[in-house]
Amino acid sequence: GERITSSRILEIMNHAIYESARRKFVMTCFACVIDQKTRGITYANAGHNFPYLYRSPSTLREGEAEFTVLMSRGNRLGDDRTSRYEAKTTELLPGDVLVWYTDGIVECENPAGEEYGEKRFRASLKRAAALESGDLRDAVVGDATAYFATMPRKDDITMIVGRIH
Repeated sequence: GERITSSRILEIMNHAIYESARRKFVMTCFACVIDQKTRGITYANAGHNFPYLYRSPSTLREGEAEFTVLMSRGNRLGDDRTSRYEAKTTELLPGDVLVWYTDGIVECENPAGEEYGEKRFRASLKRAAALESGDLRDAVVGDATAYFATMPRKDDITMIVGRIH
């Protein structure tokens, strides 16, 4: 049978959304496959936020940053029937934390009209990085929620945290 790849998943979904929605709606999506044997993550992106890979200072290599983004670009699903999605692969190390999220968390504003933003989001992730995945997620979402205070949300907040063992 056909080997399912992150690129192929997006191409199949894109075709289905294009055919059914006829450009009345589009969506973003980030697809990835983690190989537990090689500790590699292969991913493709359809217009979604770039997930973060946080590597703790204790496992950093020379010149490496604590945060990297899983950067891959592609059309949103449903934009163009013929869209293709390039897959990229990144090596993972034990202790790495992966964070997939929607833009609602970084774009929501406090009562003064200032966005939470990527910088605050990364700082919150770093502060909570040693926690178990569920606790890390709750700490970061709690931090953002405290920042928004009573302001109504413009968008949903979705966040998934994964830790490599």
